[in-house]
Amino acid sequence: MMGSMTPTRSTSEPWPEFGGLTPREFLETHWQKRPLLVRGALPDVAPPVSPQRLRTLAGDPNVRSRLVTAPDEEADWNVRRGPFDERDFSALPDRGWTLLVQEVDRHIEACAALLERFRFVPNWRVDDVMVSHATDGGGVGPHIDRYDVVLIQTEGRRRWRIRDEPIEDERLLPGIELPILERFDHDREWVLEPGDLLYLPPRIAHEGVALGDCVTCSVGFRVPDPRELCAGFLRQLGPTAFDAIRYTDADCGLPRDLGEIPAATRDRLREAATRLFAGEEFDDWVGRFVTRPLRGTEPGDGATNASPAQLSERLQQGAVLRRSAPNHFAWYRDDNGVVQLFVGGESYSLGEGAEARAELLCGRERLDLDAVRPLLDRPRTAAILVDLCLRGYLV
Repeated sequence: MMGSMTPTRSTSEPWPEFGGLTPREFLETHWQKRPLLVRGALPDVAPPVSPQRLRTLAGDPNVRSRLVTAPDEEADWNVRRGPFDERDFSALPDRGWTLLVQEVDRHIEACAALLERFRFVPNWRVDDVMVSHATDGGGVGPHIDRYDVVLIQTEGRRRWRIRDEPIEDERLLPGIELPILERFDHDREWVLEPGDLLYLPPRIAHEGVALGDCVTCSVGFRVPDPRELCAGFLRQLGPTAFDAIRYTDADCGLPRDLGEIPAATRDRLREAATRLFAGEEFDDWVGRFVTRPLRGTEPGDGATNASPAQLSERLQQGAVLRRSAPNHFAWYRDDNGVVQLFVGGESYSLGEGAEARAELLCGRERLDLDAVRPLLDRPRTAAILVDLCLRGYLV
């Protein structure tokens, strides 16, 4: 399931983040199965972003942010979406509110480095690092997530309550934009200190409440929605694709009953639908779909101009290349042995025998001159590198 990966450290050794488990052991015993609390998982962790810097990010219209105010005697839950300015923050009460900012790893290098510490699943499964700054009593209410999440306390203290068993029939409070559970009965409760880590599988109900000011980083692992995957694939197909599987019944014979849809007809239609998704077009769409920028955001401004020669010169001067978002990079080898690279929802053909080049681009945290020089010697790969720099996926 987990596929090929090129992590920055050995996956056969115990990782402190998993309480001494190796990544393989963690995947076998906890991943999508049961929660894991690790005290002191990141003992050297420092707040990767200050509350003030987080506020500044929340003022950027290209950054997705939310302000959530917990209910009190006079008001119910309230959620507002950014961008925000200082007037918004100065109008907040002294306690009970939370600022949440998505994809902070794309703007703060320390958050990107934090994300690299959890490179144990394929790129396309990684979402982002969301950072929340909460005042005393702040939170977003009891809820469930449909994806895996690693919660890291980096500053202050937060109380977490969880329900051990996944919830299948969720009932939400009516009339509120937030997906808050109408009823929440917790089984376990912990107070997380800086450096503590809590992993939660999908559909585990949980609630976090700040005990004083605190900062929490959330590493999310996305799961493609099959409905969106299939619907998007069908939308981008041309009419010729449907001509190739058009239903025919030249051999149907006289029907037994004019209102019946026979089993043979249903089987024929089912087989036609299956063939539609069985070709290389669907494989290519999967690669583009799982690497596309989420939430309508692009990676940011890329290089204003670039060429292989300019790129080589910059690297000779000591510069390095890094991926602006690791989850936007993936690859596979098709049935003809050709390696297809996918970045930001676009596909690039690297040619046959290019697995090592694809692994380098998708797996290496930083690319220096020694790593890039062999790529620049190949015209096709050099053109792809330049394009990725211009689009802002390599910076």
